[in-house]
Formats: sequence, structure tokens, C-alpha cells
Amino acid sequence: MAKASFPLILLVLQWLLQGCIIVHVSGENGQSHLDAARADALFSARTDPGALQEVIMIYKRYLALKPDDPVVRARLAQAYYSFAYGHNPEEPSALELYEAGRENAWTCLNQIPQFSAVMERDRGKISVEAAQLVTETHGDCLLWLVACWVRWVEIRGPSAVALDLLPLQVLAHRACEMNFPQFPGEALHLLAMIQALTPELMEPNLIEPERLFQEAASLAPEDLSITADFADLVLVPQGRLPEAREALREMLEKEQSTEGSGMLENDRARMRARVILEEIERPSTGQHQEDQPPDER
Repeated sequence: MAKASFPLILLVLQWLLQGCIIVHVSGENGQSHLDAARADALFSARTDPGALQEVIMIYKRYLALKPDDPVVRARLAQAYYSFAYGHNPEEPSALELYEAGRENAWTCLNQIPQFSAVMERDRGKISVEAAQLVTETHGDCLLWLVACWVRWVEIRGPSAVALDLLPLQVLAHRACEMNFPQFPGEALHLLAMIQALTPELMEPNLIEPERLFQEAASLAPEDLSITADFADLVLVPQGRLPEAREALREMLEKEQSTEGSGMLENDRARMRARVILEEIERPSTGQHQEDQPPDER
């Protein structure tokens, strides 16, 4: 068994040591109570890893008492995603955090009786029939399941986990049929990533993911990770380096907000953009050459 990474160990220790944390049992029936305002305030301050660790512990304590709350399940999966993407971008800690988010969101979907029954009948195969059984009530769980899973695949490498891409597409297509007012364009963004990550042996076509990235960006122009992923997964692999350079430089020139719900993720996207630009502009030894013929994918 692989050793647990430091971020996850720290989260467990913090959970054990903090005896009085937001969630408590009250009432004659022992019903659990969540201080949502406190949790939301901590999540808004997630550029501080300590705040994000605390909100994860708040949600975990609450779910230990009330495990069938899809709203809090989705928020916990999102918190794991943000902690991995914003504070622990490198493996193996990121892989473990994305996996924790994915497992939590999967637990949420399996609490839908019809979905669980179809999955059991089909021996764990994710089908269109099963995906259609996920309704708006559990929609956020579906969205963050796909988000955590896609980033996990991105780190592992699509060739190593090619079998994950088909069920991911099924789930992402279902997410695209739903409405996410708080996360406009995110489902399209994730579907674009899935299609762009398709291994070369499976003959990927980058025309459709490019369209999806552009549509997602039009719906969420403030989400800089869309541009970073578009450059990294579509433009650079095709040798379209001037376009990648222009898109990333334009992104970096945007005024950097000092507040807002996506500040942590946008900071990470800016960092990725700088790394990609450095690779593009570095004297080439064969990789990322301007005169390199475009990949015909």
C-alpha cells in the first residue's frame, strides 16, 4: 500500500485534534447541524491552505453524522479539487487528493437508488442509462466527480488510463445537459479536456475539443484555467505555438483580481501559463520548435 502523502496526513491529524469544529449534534433526534456561513467563508479564503484544510474537516465531520447530504458531498469534492489543483499540483499528493474527491462524489451518486441499482446490474460499468439517472439534485456531485477524475487522468497520463476516458465522456456529456449557474462553462471545459486527452493510438480529433474550449471560455471568461488547458492540450500539441503564446500572454495581461471565488484556481492557471510560455520560448532541442510541422490530430 502506498504511503499517505503529507497533505492527507495533515488533514487527518487536524480532524482528530480539533475537538470543537462547527459541526455538532443537536436536538432530540440527534440531528447534525452545519454552520454553512462559516464553511463558505473559509472556502472563499481558500488561497490560504489552512482555511481549505479546515473547511474539508468541517464537511467530513458533518458527513460522518449525515452521510446522505448531496450538497455537502459536492462541496467536499470541490474542496478536495481546489486543494489539489491550487496547493498540491504535483503528484503523488495531488493524485491522492483528486482520488479522495472522486471517491466522495462517487459515494454521493451511489446514494441514488436507481443509479446504484443499474450500476450493480451492469457490474460497475458506467452507461448512458446510469448517467441519465443522475438528476439536478446530485448534479454538483457529478460535476466534481468528473473534475477530480479528469485531473487525475491528466497527471497519470491518458495512455496509462485509456479505459477511464470512455466512462468519463459518458458522465461529462450528462453534466453538459445540466445547468450549473455557479460554474458556467465548467462541464464543457471538462468534456473538452477529456476529448483532448485521448491517446494518440485512439486517433484523437482536436477540432471538437477546440470548439468546446472556446464555448466554455465564452461562458466563463473569468476562468483562466480554460485558456491554460486549451493552450496546453490543443494548441501546443498541434505545433500552433504562436497562437498558444498569444492566448497565454493575453491571459496573463488580464487584471488580476485580489478577491473572488476563483482566485486560487486562477493563480494556478497563471503559473501554468508561465511554465508553458517558458517551454515554448526556450531554445529548442526538438520539442516545441516553431518550424515543427503541426500534429495532424
